[in-house]
Amino acid sequence: MNELSIRDKTVKVLRAGPATISEIANRIGHSRQGVARVMKRLAAEGEVVELGTKKVGGAMAVIWSYEACTVIDVAMSTLANRYITGNMGAA
Repeated sequence: MNELSIRDKTVKVLRAGPATISEIANRIGHSRQGVARVMKRLAAEGEVVELGTKKVGGAMAVIWSYEACTVIDVAMSTLANRYITGNMGAA
């Protein structure tokens, strides 16, 4: 059986839609630290982009998206982030 790497699993999650590192870690069954290392490499390679932040518990978490997503996906994600944070003012 061919097991996907943490990187492949992370990209697969992000291709489905924006997510935080914690959300990715929970979905793929790996540690946040492991996913954070992968995200650092993906960001350095230009594969992922930071869409914004959202409050998780008492802290702010970065929402990440796969770079290959469409402009419409990014616009919708940005709108969703504004709705989540209550910041629906002009861009």
